[in-house]
Amino acid sequence: MRAAIPVLVILLLVHVAVSSAQTSGASGTVDVTAAELQALMKLGVNNPIKSIDAGKHTVFLWYETRKPGAARAGASGPLSEFHTELTEIYLIVRGSATLRTGGKVISSTRREIPGNLPGTTLPRFPSPLFSVQTEGGASRKVAAGDMLVIPPNTPHAWESIDPPELSYVIFRIDPEHRLHAGFVNPELRK
Repeated sequence: MRAAIPVLVILLLVHVAVSSAQTSGASGTVDVTAAELQALMKLGVNNPIKSIDAGKHTVFLWYETRKPGAARAGASGPLSEFHTELTEIYLIVRGSATLRTGGKVISSTRREIPGNLPGTTLPRFPSPLFSVQTEGGASRKVAAGDMLVIPPNTPHAWESIDPPELSYVIFRIDPEHRLHAGFVNPELRK
């Protein structure tokens, strides 16, 4: 019993410190329930989920799917993309694929993602994005349950997607606050 009291005091202090840090910021937390993720998975398309102003950066969650054989129009040779400001964390939810990262950039073109976030007039992806031709890099097989961290300026591309499809959640961490904080996908409000 005596040993449990210091542990309880430490837990209480940690709780108070975390609560104070959360309430002193401009925003609270963002929860994505399993039911919400399942609802977006049923749509079977790429969807922004939710975003938050996390103080020094914006965190934006997306649900993405990729089908076998999907390639960018006009692609010749290994085509990757990279973000100059974003760190992306991938959590593979379903399926498997081969991801290539890194390599020497041969050429790059700034790319704009057309359209707006669902239910808004906000640009879908305002952060700088580049399509790049690369040589080399490292390839690895990924599957459900795997997580990957892709730092800014790291070329990355899906080399192949295993049937029937790949589904994953992307955590986009934006220190420049170009991604929009406070977004909730309209499908989750139904």
